[in-house]
Amino acid sequence: MRYQLHLEDQRKLTAESEKARKRKAVQDEIRAVEPKIKLLKESIASMSQEAGALAVQAEKKYSFILLAKSNAFRQIIHEGEANAV
Repeated sequence: MRYQLHLEDQRKLTAESEKARKRKAVQDEIRAVEPKIKLLKESIASMSQEAGALAVQAEKKYSFILLAKSNAFRQIIHEGEANAV
């Protein structure tokens, strides 16, 4: 009877340590991805701002080239956001 209790305790300890190991692995992965997400968000904000500035310039100069660049930036931003999700 004692031996069975001991084995049951060992199984519980093994299961708990496995859960802790998996939890740590997930937390490590989250920590590794967070800087990439931050950089991506900064890039999206920068490109969005630049696209807006290009659109304003395109309106002032009646330039389709600037408008095309602005639209290209917005498309890249949209695709980046879609891939991030």
